[in-house]
Amino acid sequence: MPTQPGGRAIVKLDFLPERKCPHCGSRHLRIKARPGYLRCGNCDGSFRWNEKLGRLVELTRRRKYKRAPQFGRPAAKRAVFVEAKRLRSQTPPVPWPKVARLLTPEAYREDPRRAAEAIRKGAGTV
Repeated sequence: MPTQPGGRAIVKLDFLPERKCPHCGSRHLRIKARPGYLRCGNCDGSFRWNEKLGRLVELTRRRKYKRAPQFGRPAAKRAVFVEAKRLRSQTPPVPWPKVARLLTPEAYREDPRRAAEAIRKGAGTV
């Protein structure tokens, strides 16, 4: 059983031979700072070995933990920018305001200049 995330040392636990998370069933349990306390790297569940019950007991958190947001551009937005780049590569090239009107009509209705500029910048980064 890994002693920490990314650690190489394996510790044999006689009370947990199958090393499975009781919550999600994955094999990503690791030992926390104190012996007998474990955390699952897959579902972020925390567990403690209870001698009286003879099994792992799930610990409740004082605060709810939220995973960090995923970085990067959403796939749908990237598809819009790829399509904008394709439209601009045609002969003759389609003007940016027209590309914005075709691909993002709701943003174009709110502010045409801003929508065209956003599409131009996004297509430049693809």
